[in-house]
Amino acid sequence: MKLSVYRRPPPCPELGKLPPATTFPKHLDFKRVVRGTVSQLVTLPSGGGRRLQNVLDPTHPAALLPRRELDRILPKHRHKVMTMRMFPNGLLSKVQGENEWSDPPFHYTEESDNPDHLKVNLSMVSGLKLHRSCRIRDRCAYRIKQGIGLVVTRGAKAEKSKEGEESVVFDASDAGSHWLVRGKRRLLPLLTSGSCMVMNPGWTYAVYPTLETYKMPWPAMISAIRECLINVAKCARRHEAAWNGQQIGDGRLSEEARSEVLAPKTRHKG
Repeated sequence: MKLSVYRRPPPCPELGKLPPATTFPKHLDFKRVVRGTVSQLVTLPSGGGRRLQNVLDPTHPAALLPRRELDRILPKHRHKVMTMRMFPNGLLSKVQGENEWSDPPFHYTEESDNPDHLKVNLSMVSGLKLHRSCRIRDRCAYRIKQGIGLVVTRGAKAEKSKEGEESVVFDASDAGSHWLVRGKRRLLPLLTSGSCMVMNPGWTYAVYPTLETYKMPWPAMISAIRECLINVAKCARRHEAAWNGQQIGDGRLSEEARSEVLAPKTRHKG
């Protein structure tokens, strides 16, 4: 491995002395949001026509689709330095047996106790394929989380000066929770029984980083994160609109909802 891989990114003076954030959310909390795991979802391409097993919400419309189709339709955006995906929380796998997180008995909630904080379920998908050093893998994850926080809480973006040098600027009017898709708890009527069910709300973000995220300059990192967040959010909101507009009866997506979900994706760069 070349030594250049281990170099830290160039300094970013704009991040040196940041004043407290003034808009909601002032901080993102990534810890203990949903009691579930993305273990099945990160291996969707190899699942073929099988359905997901042991999910948190078996009645979620997407849980009725085969894994191959889920891999194709769920929000995904590939950037040269990272890939970002979104999975409905209802499709996360239940944690059971020896891996059940019960010691100590943590409390999992999608709403923060602090009114200025916003909880986000984020999973970093990396391993030895990224780098053999756990410190470098952790550093990549840390920088991505920091970048997402800067975009959401401060409206961070990259701008070029007259000299052509890029720097990070902050726009409070562009900050806010609109960058994220969290979902809402809702009741849906069942055509077969007339009763209602509660769908598991919200989404889980999954990021597949490359080694470039370890050393790339902050302006480039912020631009990549903004591009990913915009594209996956657009696709996720389209899915929610299709799922909210349908009634679940025979365990299948309606033709209208299916055509909306399977519509060609458009990408946005910004």
